[in-house]
Amino acid sequence: MKLQREGKLLVFGGCYSNLQATQALFDQARSLGIAASNIICTGDIIAYGADAQATLALIRQSGVAVVMGNCEEALGLEADNCGCGFPRGSACDVLSAAWYAHAVADIDESDRHYLAHQPKKIEIETAGKKLLFVHGNVERINAFVFPSASDLELDYQLEISGCDAVIAGHSGIPFTRNFGRKIWHNAGSIGMPANDGTPRGWFSIIDVHDGEISIVSHPLIYDYRAAADSMRRAELPEEYATALETGIWPSLDILPAVDRYFTGIPFEERVMAEEIPAVQMQRLENLWVNTGSLCNLACRNCFMESTPTNDRLDYFGLNDFQTVLAQLPASVTEVGFTGGEPFMNPDIMAMLNTCLASGRCALVLTNAMRPMQRHKTALARLVANHPGCLAVRVSLDHYQPSRHDILRGEGSFKSSLVGLKLLGELGVNLSVAARTPWGETEAMMRSGFAGLFADREIGLDADNPNDLVLFPEMDTDSRETIHVTDRALSLVGDNNPLMCKNSRMVLRRKGETGVSFTPCTLLPDVDLGPSLVQASAPITLAHAHCGQFCVYGGASCAGAPG
Repeated sequence: MKLQREGKLLVFGGCYSNLQATQALFDQARSLGIAASNIICTGDIIAYGADAQATLALIRQSGVAVVMGNCEEALGLEADNCGCGFPRGSACDVLSAAWYAHAVADIDESDRHYLAHQPKKIEIETAGKKLLFVHGNVERINAFVFPSASDLELDYQLEISGCDAVIAGHSGIPFTRNFGRKIWHNAGSIGMPANDGTPRGWFSIIDVHDGEISIVSHPLIYDYRAAADSMRRAELPEEYATALETGIWPSLDILPAVDRYFTGIPFEERVMAEEIPAVQMQRLENLWVNTGSLCNLACRNCFMESTPTNDRLDYFGLNDFQTVLAQLPASVTEVGFTGGEPFMNPDIMAMLNTCLASGRCALVLTNAMRPMQRHKTALARLVANHPGCLAVRVSLDHYQPSRHDILRGEGSFKSSLVGLKLLGELGVNLSVAARTPWGETEAMMRSGFAGLFADREIGLDADNPNDLVLFPEMDTDSRETIHVTDRALSLVGDNNPLMCKNSRMVLRRKGETGVSFTPCTLLPDVDLGPSLVQASAPITLAHAHCGQFCVYGGASCAGAPG
């Protein structure tokens, strides 16, 4: 659907059968002088609350434009669930079954017909700008796009939209991301709080002035207690009624780790740390070797900027490795090899053999393509001579070939899958690492990979985090750095230790005579000096990756599959 509009636009979503919030939203619109013709709903009119039919009737009578959400689609088609894609048996899945049954019973055939015939996209042209309104993302109605979504994915969604801004809903947390002259915005929801510890809903005002798009999020204050009481009278799940009062969601199943950290913290209090905390090394357990920056691929968003021509890091040689290995304390039980593509290094097999012969395990991070596949015989020999000691983690960014190839180049999925199968046949301790810039929950990603592993007869358990590692996307260019706070650092438990507590990386910079140590695999440009003694200095968590990947992302490169 394409529309022409003039003046300010009001956008909201997620009424969620919350009649009190919906009434308050229209009261706000009247006080702002915004007519119904300039109001857009991003979907999910019906969901958790008690007043499905009454809330829908209010929307229908208002005449506002409505984007079909997954709840509209499911109810309109008389599906057996809300279509959010929650994993079966999860808290969200169990709780949604109750409100969905209530909603089905509360609406009639006329309501279902209305829901089934709403557009999945609305494009509005105003003051020379094109705005696209969707529910999940441009491609999928039930895609969850949270504030931690990667620049890579949002930039891609904006590109395929063909518009100046995309305004979405579904995820329930308001945020805005600017990409030059293009904008991604989520208006949040009015019928359920934003998991920030306050009972407020959220809506947005959009204006275009002098060729610039302005989007401002506004809190919605309403009688949340009355809405909660209505839910209790309808005998709907108490968890959702409590959420209206506390401002905290009953389940965090769908939230990425970064967004989960901010649970219960009002938006106004999410201030940056005045002093950035530092981490002291506790005990060196993992040494990483950067084998060189050259790679057979030039992947999008590679934090190392590795390409077939980027040789800013020299190949790490066997002599250097033997020297460093002799200095390692007994506490180092594993040596990891990363790059670039490690199997392009001419000394890689010799270094692996030396490492395993020393009694330590080895973990290699690879794309498993031709540079690795040509070492088939030598890898088989290592496995036979050192059973259970060699682990290889293969980068497979998505379970769909097209998604993987967007990042790594056409045909790369097929080649990596050949290498993955080969490693399995050789008996290597195998794991897969994926990236998560796709608007999918962890459960969705694991379910997708489970299907891939089953179809291709790959002996990995997608639900086991050692078999399938899901890494948060790392953006450092256009996104504002998420600084690490003392509070955040205090919440990092021993089950997910920061790499800089027990790891260091060694590499050889081009043109330098000796090796250099760095804090971890993610910070190759931070020079800690040529010795392990110097490298044991405290690490200040000032880099973007410290927050995005390690502290808030909850990830670590270390750890071979057990």
